[in-house]
Amino acid sequence: MTPAQENQLLCLLENYIKALKENIHSRFDGDLPIVSAFSIFNPLTLPAPGTGSFKEHGSKQAKTLADHFYQGHQEEKAKKEQLVAEWEKFKFDMDSWKQEIPEGMNKSHLETATKWCLKWLISLKTGYSSVFPALANITEVCLSMPVSNAWPERGCSALKRIKTRLRNRLGVDMLQALLMIAINGPQVGTPECKALITAAIEKWQAQKKEGRCQRRMKGSHCHLPVQLQYHHRYKVMPLK
Repeated sequence: MTPAQENQLLCLLENYIKALKENIHSRFDGDLPIVSAFSIFNPLTLPAPGTGSFKEHGSKQAKTLADHFYQGHQEEKAKKEQLVAEWEKFKFDMDSWKQEIPEGMNKSHLETATKWCLKWLISLKTGYSSVFPALANITEVCLSMPVSNAWPERGCSALKRIKTRLRNRLGVDMLQALLMIAINGPQVGTPECKALITAAIEKWQAQKKEGRCQRRMKGSHCHLPVQLQYHHRYKVMPLK
């Protein structure tokens, strides 16, 4: 590569990065404080209880989330105060979760401690929804936010693999179920996949048995010979 070509490539790269940054700022500048406020759910940055920084930790971000999610609500003031109060209590619970964080979480790029904490909160939603209903709701919103266009592209690729020319008559419900399995299902061959398949087969067999029992109970003539069943079905009297 000649110096002139290198300078031209560098100029193109700088212009591309500059345009990309301007596009990101124009689209997400207003939402950046809200997205950044979810950083309070990182247990690794939580100060030790009893310190002054622990008392003030996350209070400003919790108010930012409350102002955003409950703006225009019928009980706006009460809902905002509820979320802030839940956060003040939740900090103590999150401090006890530090011991449950997997080793090397802060060095791994697959999952952050913030995401781990949010997923842990969702997994305990049955017990915590009555204690932290507001936090549980915004946690679901945070975990479902798309951060890139990778999911739509992945969905289009899965659609091309599933709805082929030979399977172009797939119904909407079946196609949606197959896409859900292909995109969100476990990897083939893993223990999680085998356990899911086993559970699905057992449920299908149980429903199949229940359907047979219901059909037998519905038609009391099922125990009759085939000829009598035919006459009973079509209301034809047998010949004497």
